[in-house]
Amino acid sequence: MKVWPMGCKKIEKDSDLEKILKDPNYIGQEKIKGVRAVMHVLPDGSLRFTTRGSSLSDPNTPLDITHRLPHLTKFKIPALAGTILDSEMWAEDM
Repeated sequence: MKVWPMGCKKIEKDSDLEKILKDPNYIGQEKIKGVRAVMHVLPDGSLRFTTRGSSLSDPNTPLDITHRLPHLTKFKIPALAGTILDSEMWAEDM
């Protein structure tokens, strides 16, 4: 399955950031320590991770980065099978 998340842009000026944070029509979060990714909960509850974008060689397919997040792949969540989350995935080395 291909899931393309909503894009985002870096905020250049502090005044723009304050304006957006006060606007009830926007939700944002600070990137803390990790990598932006899409988490797919497979039918057996195991987790697969893809990038939020694609490679230049295959612009129609997100990159599978499951191997980059081995500390998260040990979890199984069968109750959430079919769930897709777009978030920052914690990665201590990033």
